[in-house]
Amino acid sequence: MEKLSYGGIDVSKDRLDVVVLPEGWFFSVSNDTAGWTELVARLRPLAVCAIGLEPSGGYERGIIRALLAARLSVRRINPNKLRQFARARGVLAKNDRLDARLMAEYVAIMPTRAVQRDDAVDRLAEVVTMRRQLCDEHVTVENQTAHLEDAMLRRLSKRRLVRLEADIRLLDKRLAEMVATNAAFARLYELLTSMPGRRPGAGLHAHRPAARTREDGPQADRRPRRSRTIRLRQWQAQGTPKYLRRSDADP
Repeated sequence: MEKLSYGGIDVSKDRLDVVVLPEGWFFSVSNDTAGWTELVARLRPLAVCAIGLEPSGGYERGIIRALLAARLSVRRINPNKLRQFARARGVLAKNDRLDARLMAEYVAIMPTRAVQRDDAVDRLAEVVTMRRQLCDEHVTVENQTAHLEDAMLRRLSKRRLVRLEADIRLLDKRLAEMVATNAAFARLYELLTSMPGRRPGAGLHAHRPAARTREDGPQADRRPRRSRTIRLRQWQAQGTPKYLRRSDADP
């Protein structure tokens, strides 16, 4: 019976720390084309059925592509779940080698899903991420502008807002083109926009929930519910209702 192996890779900007279990191998390679080639060459002779790694701000994309091209199974691990797994196993220390070992143990024990790479999805996700970052930056600059008193700083800030809005509109156009030229994306887009309350082309603030209007339906005019704490404080401020007051005649 062939012995199965599991790998864990701790990804950093310049280096990959690798652990293979149950052999207990540990080695490091550079996080570039030469290092990916060396890593694949070392893992090929082994029956590695799963390789786990954490998202590292995009530094893991290259090694994932190289491993998938070599027909190796890659599992992307949620960092929060990995920390919980470490605490459950009593591992309190943290370094690159321990992290790589934990990832190998995690994919060997816990159920995980293999990474399915799609070039179109990767490109779309990249554009969506950039758009979200620009929207967040626009909100930050907009809030800063409201507190600026110097006239020159206000002009610079408004010029920056105009540039950000133009970039966001450009990304909106790019996203529309990508969806229109991909049949799968077009079907998903049609399905999403068919739901009530989801209006296509929301523009700059599409990442925010749309404000309700009277045309949105009978629920639009309903007042927002107050929290239990707020209702209790208002009740205490108004005094005890008459029907709950205890009279002197009561036993």
